[in-house]
Amino acid sequence: MVDLNKLELFPKEIYLLEQFLSYDYYYETVKLWEELIQYAEELLDKYSAHLAPDHRAQHPSHQADYVWGTIVLPNFKGILHHLVDGLDDLKEGFLPILRRMSGIRNALIAQWRDYPYDWMDHVEKGSAAIYKAKQDIVSIRANNTFIASDYYDSQWDYKDLLKNDLYKRDVGIEYPPILPKYYLNPNISVKTDEPIMVTGFYRSTEPYSACKFLMHEEKMSAKHPEDWKLAPAVQCFKTNPDLFTTPDTIENSEEVETTWILVEKVVEEGDGSLVFNEERISQKGGEKVKKAGYWSTPAQSDTRRYFTQDEILPTLTETDWGEVYWYWDGEE
Repeated sequence: MVDLNKLELFPKEIYLLEQFLSYDYYYETVKLWEELIQYAEELLDKYSAHLAPDHRAQHPSHQADYVWGTIVLPNFKGILHHLVDGLDDLKEGFLPILRRMSGIRNALIAQWRDYPYDWMDHVEKGSAAIYKAKQDIVSIRANNTFIASDYYDSQWDYKDLLKNDLYKRDVGIEYPPILPKYYLNPNISVKTDEPIMVTGFYRSTEPYSACKFLMHEEKMSAKHPEDWKLAPAVQCFKTNPDLFTTPDTIENSEEVETTWILVEKVVEEGDGSLVFNEERISQKGGEKVKKAGYWSTPAQSDTRRYFTQDEILPTLTETDWGEVYWYWDGEE
């Protein structure tokens, strides 16, 4: 039996995961991607207007007017269209749209590998550095959503999201003065290779692992309806990585079968006291409301509304969330 009190929850980690998977974060990343394209396009127009006499003698990958004009930017724009096309569905709660961020990730890898952007400095000195700074921000944000969205069971390692290193994973995130508090709900759990029935954030019973978002959905290769995706193994360390102080003490994380326990947000009363009474924190869609007040659900945006006692909480069957849980959000 696992002692839940010994499993650490890091509010910053869970808060970041919530932001990475939010509509606003996705939308802002799409806007930054569009701005990156526009910046490169404006430079390319200026570059193409003043080609050097020996321009065509260069290797094709260095003929920016050709490769950026016919390959790179059209590819970037195609991804932009795909991302924009998913905005309405994401706003309605169709979470697999989040995985479209992999398009940005893959496009930038291909551009970095095959098509340099040093030509930009021939147009305006310093513009290549500006482009790279813009690119890095978009890349980090897209990668955050890509990993957080449970794509191919991708995971962060223990405390990855807490590190203050050169790779600023929280770029663009504004933290509240006081981070939300979270707790483990042992009534909802799933083991490795069992179907995920409740979408949400989970904590593994392995102590040196990160929280992970699990989504209730059909398998990519589903053979029949309700062939649900299975819970993954966890990426974890055997010993506390904080003890890796010298090269000979460093170990790699490894995959281990585990039990995932649902993480829920603590609801606070007006006086600041914490409310851990489960029925006052969350209820499943389809149940009668036990406490009148405002309720909301992460299964769909803009759902906060007032429910009277005994009113039925919606199940939101049109979303791709699985079992929908509503959270009490105060009386005002």
